[in-house]
Amino acid sequence: MSDQALAHPQHSPTTAERLLPSERAETEAQRAKVMAAKLRELGIDPNDLRD
Repeated sequence: MSDQALAHPQHSPTTAERLLPSERAETEAQRAKVMAAKLRELGIDPNDLRD
């Protein structure tokens, strides 16, 4: 392997980088819903965490 290849490895896009903006927004919304549900299971109201 050349020094050039070691100095600048090829970037491999993450899943989020491969998504369209609308798909990324949908994924983030789903993640937020799951997080909110987990907080509720712990007895925490997610709305109380807002500023």
